Amino acid sequence: MKTILATSDFSPASLNAARYAAELAAKAGAKLILLHVYHPPVMVSEGYIVTPSLDEMKEDSNARLKLICDKLQSEQEGKLDLEFQSKVGLAADEIDLFAKEKQVDLVIMGMQSSSKMAEKLFGSTTTSFLSRTLCTTLSIQQDVKFKDVKKIAYASDYKEYHTNLPEILRDLIKLWGASIHILHVFPEQGEIPSYNEAIAGIKLEQQLQGIEHTFHAIVNKDVVQGINDYITANKSDMVVMTPRKHSFIESLFKEPNTKRMAFHSNIPLLTIH
Repeated sequence: MKTILATSDFSPASLNAARYAAELAAKAGAKLILLHVYHPPVMVSEGYIVTPSLDEMKEDSNARLKLICDKLQSEQEGKLDLEFQSKVGLAADEIDLFAKEKQVDLVIMGMQSSSKMAEKLFGSTTTSFLSRTLCTTLSIQQDVKFKDVKKIAYASDYKEYHTNLPEILRDLIKLWGASIHILHVFPEQGEIPSYNEAIAGIKLEQQLQGIEHTFHAIVNKDVVQGINDYITANKSDMVVMTPRKHSFIESLFKEPNTKRMAFHSNIPLLTIH
């Protein structure tokens, strides 16, 4: 892991995520980039509204980012390889483009606690970003503090894309000396894995050689509830999920599980495409 990108909108949640990112970067010896995306002024056809220019907005953004970076450097005793950048545009799109341009290994974003109504109606920059990016992303709730991760819960439905353990996950396991717990949620008691699921499980077992790991079968009609029950009972330190694209029609009737986890997980959520 060479480069970590932390995003900031200067909210308490994003400041907490930036501090988490600094702790992780210092431990991993990685470079940290702090990014703020600001929206261009909205022009109206009637009336007269004084708005700051793009140059003024960038200057203000850079000044605020510098204050954050100075504080992070102070907390890490000047040991961070740290830089900051400001971009103009739509946040989720610009973060995705910037992450690809800089070839970052991990994006870290804050998640603000919200009500069920807020999550359904408004979402957030983080969940919007998760729905369109291919970047590996660590979502941090506002009250989650950095600590060594010893137990990682990896939610898998034993599809083909789950049979190769991603390099970033290997890096984190090695960094922390963590164990990984593979979870599969069955909706009904006594359900038998399909042939393809069984083969995928065998392939994943081979990928985990040399890593402390266990496999767990959970029965719950609600996938997110099943995962949350497990991580609570077993005191997991991080949960890993692999988001999949959901059609527009599906999104009207059912919240994607990764989005629900991002809003309700009280431990870091790592999403790997």
